[in-house]
Amino acid sequence: FNKVTVQDGEIKSFDQQGQGSLLAFTGLHVLQPEILETISVGVEYSIIDRYREILREGKTIHAHRVDGCSWTDMGTVEDYLTLHGKLLHGDIPLWSEFSTQSNGPFLVDNSIDQTGVSLQDWACIGKAQLNEGVSLRRCVVWDGVKIAGQAVYKDVLLAS
Repeated sequence: FNKVTVQDGEIKSFDQQGQGSLLAFTGLHVLQPEILETISVGVEYSIIDRYREILREGKTIHAHRVDGCSWTDMGTVEDYLTLHGKLLHGDIPLWSEFSTQSNGPFLVDNSIDQTGVSLQDWACIGKAQLNEGVSLRRCVVWDGVKIAGQAVYKDVLLAS
C-alpha cells in the first residue's frame, strides 16, 4: 500500500522511487475516459500498470491527499468484517449519522423486529428479516436478507 511517491500534488512513482512523501494508494480514482481506452476488454489488468505507462509517457497524474481520516483495506470479506467490528466497538469513529442509531456495538435498522434474536459481540443489520431464534455474532447483514429461525451465524457477511 505505502508505495506511492507524491511530490507537489503529483504522483511520481508507484514503486517507492524518487523524492517526496510515501503514501498509501486508496484506490479512489477520477479518470478521463481516454485513460481506459488502451486497456483490452475481457483481460485481467491492473490500473496501476496503466498509470505507470502514463508516467513513462511523461504525463501528469495528480494526487489528492486526505489527512485526518481512517483508511483501511476492504478487499476481502474478512477485512470488511474487521472494519465493521472496529467501527462498532469505537476503535474507529462512526460517522455522526450512524452514531445516533447505534446501540453499543449493534447497528440495526429500526424496522427490524429483534424479538427472540440473539446478537453477540457486534452486528450491523440492514433492512432484513430475522426470524425468532436467530443468533448472530460478528456479522453484517445486508438489506433484503431473510434469515430462517434458529439459524446461527458467526463472522460472516450475509448478502441477498
